[in-house]
Amino acid sequence: MASGIGGIGGIGAGIRMPQELSSTGANRAQGLESYKAAERALGPEDAGSTNSLRMSDGADRPGFLDSAKEFVNGVNDLQLNADDQLRAFVRGEAELHDVAIATHEAAIAMRLTREIRDRLLGAYQEIMRTQM
Repeated sequence: MASGIGGIGGIGAGIRMPQELSSTGANRAQGLESYKAAERALGPEDAGSTNSLRMSDGADRPGFLDSAKEFVNGVNDLQLNADDQLRAFVRGEAELHDVAIATHEAAIAMRLTREIRDRLLGAYQEIMRTQM
C-alpha cells in the first residue's frame, strides 16, 4: 500500500495552474491587448479624455465611476440578501440551503471586489512609479 497524501492521483494531482496565468509576461501581453482593445472601442476622440472616466455623457455609454458604483451596489445587494436569508432562517422561514447559497454568493462577490480593488491599486501604484 502506497503512502501518500491527496487521495487519487497523489498530492495536487487535480490542481493545475493554467499556463497563461503562471507567466507574468503573458499576463502583461494580455493586459496590453485588453488596453489596446478598450482604446479602440473608445475611439480617437475619447482616448485622451478623462471625462469618460468620471461621468457618463448621458447618452450612449456609462463612465467608469458609474460602472464601479453599479458593481459595488450589486455586491451590497448580495450582502443584504445573505443577511436577510440568515434572519429568515433563524425565524424558521427559510431553508438552510438557501442561506448557504446566498452567503456563498455574497462571499464570492466580496472576494472579487477585493481582488479588483487590489489590482486597481497595484496598477495605480505602478503608474505612479513610472518615470517620465
